[in-house]
Amino acid sequence: METVKRCECIESMKLPILLKFLTLMVRFNLGRVVKDRIDSVATERNVRYHYMALYDLAKVCKSTGLADLGLKIAKLLALHPKSRRISKIICLLGDLQVECGQHQDALSTYRHVINRLDPRCTEARLSLGNLLRRLGEEKAALEILQPSHLMSQPATTTPLRPSTTANPNSSVPKRSVSSNRLPSKMDLDSSSHSSGSVSDIEDEDAGDEEEEEDEDEDLDYEEEEEDQDDEDEVSEALKLSDDSPSENSDDNDTSAPMVPSLDQNSAKHLLCNDPVAMRIAYERCRLLDAPSTWKVFLRDACHLLFYDVTQVYCCEKPDPSLMFQHFLAKDSPVENLARLDSLGSPETRVSGEDLWVLCLRVFDILLSHKEYVALGRVLAWASVLPYVVGEPHRRRHVAHLFASVAFYLGDGETVMEVLRHLEREFAHTNQFWNLLNLAITMSGELRLARFLLRRVARDKNNLAASLMSCGDCMTRGSSRYSIALLTDVRSRHPEVPMISLLLAICFLNISVHKHIFSRHKSILQCIGFLSEYRRLRGECQ
Repeated sequence: METVKRCECIESMKLPILLKFLTLMVRFNLGRVVKDRIDSVATERNVRYHYMALYDLAKVCKSTGLADLGLKIAKLLALHPKSRRISKIICLLGDLQVECGQHQDALSTYRHVINRLDPRCTEARLSLGNLLRRLGEEKAALEILQPSHLMSQPATTTPLRPSTTANPNSSVPKRSVSSNRLPSKMDLDSSSHSSGSVSDIEDEDAGDEEEEEDEDEDLDYEEEEEDQDDEDEVSEALKLSDDSPSENSDDNDTSAPMVPSLDQNSAKHLLCNDPVAMRIAYERCRLLDAPSTWKVFLRDACHLLFYDVTQVYCCEKPDPSLMFQHFLAKDSPVENLARLDSLGSPETRVSGEDLWVLCLRVFDILLSHKEYVALGRVLAWASVLPYVVGEPHRRRHVAHLFASVAFYLGDGETVMEVLRHLEREFAHTNQFWNLLNLAITMSGELRLARFLLRRVARDKNNLAASLMSCGDCMTRGSSRYSIALLTDVRSRHPEVPMISLLLAICFLNISVHKHIFSRHKSILQCIGFLSEYRRLRGECQ
């Protein structure tokens, strides 16, 4: 490609082509060369028919460091009756005001978008929350990032906007997630900054008829009154379901159903069907992730992560037989959790990786505070999340941590179910066999012995399973049966020194329990296998 030495603008160039040409020049960091030309086309007359092209030009000016030039264009767009009703244009005006240091004007601009144009505008809420946080108003930022403000709005009250810039998320129905299944958020005092205020640009043109229509369509929002003590116990803060059974279950049966079920009317109230509310809730959790607000963070994070799956299963904790299954990713009300990366726009969506990182943060906080009972419940719900079950490394991480917590709590039955799921996929890894060895050592579950024996019978060439089964039999006092198993393993793997050492230990164990005059043969056998072990292993301790 040849170097461009000279670029001229023809006077007779049509305005749409000229605007695209200027946008390209600014994008290639040549904005200062055409700055005078941009000033000449940024007029009220051109805004009437080419406001979207001017919006693209102002956006490029913001990204290339020409914030003052972009601010001039954005103010013209905000004054025009046709473009001032488009939320993303007014949000751009607020962003440019922040770039130019006009923080108070930017606050008024963002609040105007939220209170008058589009209460569900993710960009405006996130920008306003970040700006309030930068200014030190943490409580006001948390109030702005309250998902209930989005999901409680009626679908028919949103003001109409031009169809050329329709919000891709506007088709999502508004709904309320108020439920006593999850604990409510901590009560936050409303800041004076959260009240509706019109931007200075709108104040200058308050006499227009369309402005009067905007004022007639103002929405009044009621804040949900919440009574939550900040000193509640963690178990109450992480309460993921009611103690009472659901309406669809039997009176005497509170266990989880074998397949998830939820009627269509209830499915529309799920959080995963509203990417905008999910993003706002996610940003609120990030804001709350601090040592002084860790309890509130756990409440909000668990509400975001597990509200949908608790609505589907309607129980306190999913049954062990449902863990790590793919039920929820196939034709279920929460199938959107399996394809989060394709929901909403790239700028506002919350990906599965984002929620997984949030899960890890919840695990870390509960571990650091030694809340093992609450951690067990959180891990049980995490084991049915589609974006966890669908990724092998996430599934393995949750399964191993859940098994470790279950060991600590003495829940052997749950450990067995988890180990069976792990054995199907991760039997080739050393981590699985180490975990199984820990289960045998710490758990008194007799089914572990039967599980190992069946595993050996199914795959006799699996040396790790065979050795662990022999060691388990020897630990439980069946030394003769252990010797028979080890002899069979030794015939298939004669080069493994560990087998000879275990045989020597078995015969030594038998000799200890024999009479002093009957130990001679067992001791000789023990010495013989120790000599063989020394020959195979070499000099060692």
